[in-house]
Amino acid sequence: MPASPAGGGGAARFPAGSVVRDRSLSLFGTVWPEIYGTRHLGAVRSLVVAVLVFASALGPGAGGLLLDAGVGQPAQLVALGGYCLMVSVLVVPVTRRLRARTSAVPHREGVPSR
Repeated sequence: MPASPAGGGGAARFPAGSVVRDRSLSLFGTVWPEIYGTRHLGAVRSLVVAVLVFASALGPGAGGLLLDAGVGQPAQLVALGGYCLMVSVLVVPVTRRLRARTSAVPHREGVPSR
């Protein structure tokens, strides 16, 4: 069997991406009520899922256009990894603010503290 241009693992990347996406949507179901409340949670979730579906449809075409333009898969993966790292760094202040906000909420009897 010939090796893939990216150096193998092509068959493993698709299921791994599905697992990560599905787990993140489950996690959002627990985090989003803390951030947005429950009143408009359906609208927020539907918007995010619509953007995810659009991005998943756009991604292969964009990757193909970059390949046609001479940008190889290793370079694309490095750029995407850098993007993920940048977003992770930018999320730290937001996480701190959310923790401060939830720790300021008074403890209710019978509800475990965080």
